[in-house]
Amino acid sequence: MERPTWSNKLEYHLSLFSCVIGLSSSWRFPYLALENGGAPFIYSFLFLFVIVGIPLVFLDLAWGQYSNLAPVQAFKVVPVLQGAGICILILSSAVLIYFGTVSYYLLLYLSSSFAEPFPWTNCNNEWNTDACNSVFVPSCNDTFTSSNITNLNNTIISNDTIISNVTTAFTTAVTAVFTTTTAQPLCSINDTKVSSSPIEYWNYLSSNDDICSGFSNKNMSDTLFGSATTTQIILSPAIIFGIFIGVRAFLSVLALAKHVNFTGKVSYLFSTFPFAVSIMMLVRCLTLENALPALLHLFVPTSFQQFAEPKLWKDAMSQVFLSLMTTWGGLLTWSSYNKFYNKFHIDASVLIVTVPFISIISAVSMFCVVGHLAHVKETDILTVMESVKGPMSPLVLLTEALSTMWGYKVPWSIIVFATMFLSSIATQLPCLECILSSLSDTFLVLRKLWIRDIIMVLVVIGCMCIYYLIPCLYQGVGMKIIELCDTFLFTFAFILLALVLLFMICYAFGFQLLGTNTKAMTRNACLTSKFWLVMWGFLTPLVLLACMVYIVYGIIVDGVESLSPSMSDDNRFVWCHVITWILIGALLLILVVVTIVHVLRSPGIFSEKLKHAFSAQPARMAASSSSHGALMSNGMGGRNSPGNGHLFMGGYASHRDGDEVLVDDDIVTSV
Repeated sequence: MERPTWSNKLEYHLSLFSCVIGLSSSWRFPYLALENGGAPFIYSFLFLFVIVGIPLVFLDLAWGQYSNLAPVQAFKVVPVLQGAGICILILSSAVLIYFGTVSYYLLLYLSSSFAEPFPWTNCNNEWNTDACNSVFVPSCNDTFTSSNITNLNNTIISNDTIISNVTTAFTTAVTAVFTTTTAQPLCSINDTKVSSSPIEYWNYLSSNDDICSGFSNKNMSDTLFGSATTTQIILSPAIIFGIFIGVRAFLSVLALAKHVNFTGKVSYLFSTFPFAVSIMMLVRCLTLENALPALLHLFVPTSFQQFAEPKLWKDAMSQVFLSLMTTWGGLLTWSSYNKFYNKFHIDASVLIVTVPFISIISAVSMFCVVGHLAHVKETDILTVMESVKGPMSPLVLLTEALSTMWGYKVPWSIIVFATMFLSSIATQLPCLECILSSLSDTFLVLRKLWIRDIIMVLVVIGCMCIYYLIPCLYQGVGMKIIELCDTFLFTFAFILLALVLLFMICYAFGFQLLGTNTKAMTRNACLTSKFWLVMWGFLTPLVLLACMVYIVYGIIVDGVESLSPSMSDDNRFVWCHVITWILIGALLLILVVVTIVHVLRSPGIFSEKLKHAFSAQPARMAASSSSHGALMSNGMGGRNSPGNGHLFMGGYASHRDGDEVLVDDDIVTSV
């Protein structure tokens, strides 16, 4: 069966846009912006976006479209690069589970929206503390502990004087300390944290996210809405779970049913509706009382010292890779379904323009809520940022905003969380297609639609069991998965694979051949410019390597914990760092083992084996000609590489627009 292509350019671009507006930009970007102080993250991200992201986007688009194959087979032309294809497949699976786990928490919030009033809108639940309605909650040093003060509403001071008024108690305690020469300062404004009903609801939910343990409808309702609450439950959580998980499975299977043919069709839903909802929330957040002052923290750095944090560059780097779908196989796989003469540099503009635009819009919405909350709690914006930051901070801030929506609030909340939940499907589609296409390109029998459909259903169900069933049964597993990926697994894995691909494609495959072939595909000579040689062969790898070294320096100086996302100690994964190093070591091992195997299997003496394994071998692609792959040869590794100076393309029947001859300085191609 012939490998299909995108039905039209509009569907391809909408598919790219639907992935952009998914969780990578609407959830992860604002979460990391809050985590890293706002403005420093924005500018670090934009810097890496230009220097690292854009060159890798063009590289993935060019290689995917030219090879017409998924990652495992796309790099087969350079023998030692096939290990990178296997690593990309593994990393794509990790990204799939990561975003799937986030969608589990979206489902929890979506389920809690089917109640009136919302469980996060009042402070009368059993999980709420006395701080819920207060202006601020002091966070003090060890001198001012529970042995001195056990309750802010019934404060016990060291002299056993009981004062019931919170303000008087705090003032008396602080005055006593500061007027005593031997005492340590108890509290400072920089140490304070605010609290609110949405913040406390998340603190409660994060410790009780295993709502399926001891499964019963009452147990799920008690967990989401509280056992002593007067909330009117509109729809049972078990029914909500069943409906939305079923819809998710159906849409995932539908989108993948005929490779990318149906992906483009469902993208009309996944791109338009989420964008409309994001604009709606932007308007609501901008119109909140005293919301705009917080935008100064989003766009104006307070000091250059903020840019010195290794965690900042680690988070910004991983966000560039995830939002642009590069290096982990999503973009390369989708581009492999383009027609051969597609002008992919136009496709790149869709990502280059929309990714920063949508990301910053999402961050603006969240920071407006921060400004509003600071006004309500009568405290400074930095204190609120410190109080809410963490992986689920966008959901906490969304609930703050939804509590102030116009009119009847239930439909607003259901629409917002349902849209985010369904758009998370679009975020995962490139991962699923990467897995399925890698299998069907490797085992051609899977190209038969009925066999692919069976594999597809099994993959979708298996993945959903991992990121829905396991977190639902075991407390804290979901947050541990997020911590595992966000500490430094993603960043190190992305940088490692990007460096391997850049050096191998530029120096083993050959920059001249790559530029010539892209000129043949796009009828445009822009990618033959020496600018791209400088970017792909020098500047981008240099920045990647510098970031990796600086992150390692941060680990040595400040410890691995300094790179972890903010979360409560109860949710932290004790074995996170060990497992992360094991997984990174496994990726390195795959690269090394595949390299050694191909060197040993190459003909000739040792020097000839090395040259053969690290040079482009067009004959290796011949086996993929039935999958419409390209047979490439043009002095691919430079002067010592095999080839006759021509580019051969075989089996492109589905891409053929008629007989033509393309003439280039280095190449004559007859199709």
